[in-house]
Amino acid sequence: GGIVVIVGSFLTWGSATIMEQTISVTGMYVNSAGGKPGIFTIVLGVLMAIFSLFGKKWSNITAMIFSLLALGIGALKISQCSKEGLNVGIGLYLIAAFSVIAIIGCFMGMRKKA
Repeated sequence: GGIVVIVGSFLTWGSATIMEQTISVTGMYVNSAGGKPGIFTIVLGVLMAIFSLFGKKWSNITAMIFSLLALGIGALKISQCSKEGLNVGIGLYLIAAFSVIAIIGCFMGMRKKA
């Protein structure tokens, strides 16, 4: 799940058509606060992937926390795009969906090791 979260950070997060021209933004665009929100999802994706490799209960719990954070960011950005009338892009859907898949994988990994 973490690898797809990283990929989703570079894909389209939202788009709008203005005067017959489509404008798309990714997680790497500079927002009004001066930051690139995709950097945070990349870091979360890397941490999700690293901690899921250990296969221990503690590492699955840690990976699950990072997955929940990535899911929260994805859900928040999907909500913001929808409220602003933007078309939600594939990148946000991938971040949200594969965060959920990672959470399920962490639960399964903990159950197996318990």
